[in-house]
Amino acid sequence: MNVSKDARKKYMNTNQSSTVMVNGMGGHLAPGFTLNTSSPLPPPHSLMLSSVSETLVGTIDPFRRDVCGGTFPSNGMNLLPLLSKSKSSTMESGKEKLCLVLDLDETLVHSSFRAVEGADFVIPVRIEDVVHYVYVMKRPWVDEFLEALAPYYELVVYTASLNKYADPLLDLLDPKNLIEHRLFRESCVQWGGNYVKDLSILNRDLRKTLIIDNSPSSYIFNPEAAIGCTSFIDDPSDLELKQICSFLLALKDVDDVRCRVGGWKEFMEGEEVREANAVL
Repeated sequence: MNVSKDARKKYMNTNQSSTVMVNGMGGHLAPGFTLNTSSPLPPPHSLMLSSVSETLVGTIDPFRRDVCGGTFPSNGMNLLPLLSKSKSSTMESGKEKLCLVLDLDETLVHSSFRAVEGADFVIPVRIEDVVHYVYVMKRPWVDEFLEALAPYYELVVYTASLNKYADPLLDLLDPKNLIEHRLFRESCVQWGGNYVKDLSILNRDLRKTLIIDNSPSSYIFNPEAAIGCTSFIDDPSDLELKQICSFLLALKDVDDVRCRVGGWKEFMEGEEVREANAVL
């Protein structure tokens, strides 16, 4: 499912979020819900990112493309495109933006069904007419990350989470509508019991498309275009999005991201050294 910006703006204009206290914990309540503190135990973690097996990475060779090479569909099928070109898919210079695909859980945010002190958002999720609550912590620098990259990248959130949780979360995480497209679990390719985010079905030039995800199994069809970030849980000193942002700004004018994205780890190591020296 791809949710357009216009539809989200109309939704947000008629359903304003509010600050609430749930079990003594504050946060922004997603629009369209009322508080029900008598809710039973929360639903299983399957609402969010499903568990994946990193051992699959070594078994995908028949599906891999040559780096900087062809664009053979990784799933062996001709799927209909999920994304359509948007008016804001070009930079001010007129050059076409690169497409940046972003995972959600443990990449941009961390969510928990247990009450979290200092949660940035509280997301009500309705399951069989009962509202349960998901507590969300934003990864440090996520706001600056989106703001800095939106002029140069077409931002796409591609998550294995259900839209009933992820969509209201993104309404709160992205109030400026910097994210162009939202893709949820039904847009993933099921392979080996996992939800894979196949970049070849997005109707984008694979030379100009990259993905950031904490789970290697999510980008198993496109490892040459992936930045495998660490999983964010609750570290307030996490700098990874800040460092990746610097790398992506340096990458924005390249002709083929697949030839350059492999250098992100070395770039980040250099960033860590510079930041350490800056505080000495």
